Amino acid sequence: MRKQAIKLACEEVAEEVINLQMFHDDNNMDNVLVTVKNKQVVAARIVDYGGESVFHTKKSISKEVVIAYCEKEALQWWK
Repeated sequence: MRKQAIKLACEEVAEEVINLQMFHDDNNMDNVLVTVKNKQVVAARIVDYGGESVFHTKKSISKEVVIAYCEKEALQWWK
């Protein structure tokens, strides 16, 4: 379940980068609300937008790059 929650949370982070040019970089378990249905994570939402961990981004950043970075960083915090 952890990997699926990270995947969905990072997809949301990437969507915010693409749509809002805003990167949330504090994606630990305490800052993500997950929805579980039938023992599967079906949704993940970022719930803490403290100013120290939100950054403006360039429009040229790709979704794939954001997801890869987010997933790599999240693995160290989601233990």
